[in-house]
Amino acid sequence: MSGNRIIATGKRNELHALYPKAEIVGGEKFLLTPAFINSHDHGRAIGTAALGIPDDLLEIWLVKLSSLPNIDPYLAAAYDGLRLLRSGVGTVAHSHNPRDWENMEAEAAATISGYKDAGIRVAFHPPILDQNLLVYDDAEQFLAGLPAHLIQQAKQLMKAVPLDRQDYFGLCTDLFNTYHDSKQFMCHVQVSPVGGQWCSDELIESAVDFARQHQTKVQMHLLETGMLLYLTFIGMRYQQLK
Repeated sequence: MSGNRIIATGKRNELHALYPKAEIVGGEKFLLTPAFINSHDHGRAIGTAALGIPDDLLEIWLVKLSSLPNIDPYLAAAYDGLRLLRSGVGTVAHSHNPRDWENMEAEAAATISGYKDAGIRVAFHPPILDQNLLVYDDAEQFLAGLPAHLIQQAKQLMKAVPLDRQDYFGLCTDLFNTYHDSKQFMCHVQVSPVGGQWCSDELIESAVDFARQHQTKVQMHLLETGMLLYLTFIGMRYQQLK
């Protein structure tokens, strides 16, 4: 090893002859493997179940996340990174949950810095969505069916995110130009239309165009919602009946 890079591999006696002063770590009871990859994480630092938010249908579970404490993004990423490293993970895909949409650039910088200081590689995904913020049906009809004391809370959850498509890709461009590392790959800035049900076709197509232009990746959540699983089941059943 030289810094964080493997500079040579081979048989033990041959490597010892080439690098007699190299530190020897391990033994017959140890297995050397590449670092693992956590392919999806939100960097919350603390688990949701421990805070009274057990697993549930996705749409119900997401609403409950608003009760989570607001942890400093740098501390959350650094702590999350250290825990991952301890379990053998060397790279994490971080799908960011904004604490404040209007402050996402500063949150991104702090999060990337936290992972960097922990010594873990990160694929960072700033999110964007533009439809179906709370329900997949007519919003006014849904509100009309709610008890009066829940209407205002529902309206808050249905407010459009304060980041339009142009601002989002401008933010991604700034993050890409500042933090994207195509040599050591300590940080890989990607784009993230959050999910098929929450993003218009135009938004997803724009994300793909951005990724192609900048030679980066697109990250999305797929087939994790009760609605999509239900539609998949209906499609399979329809094929059987044909």
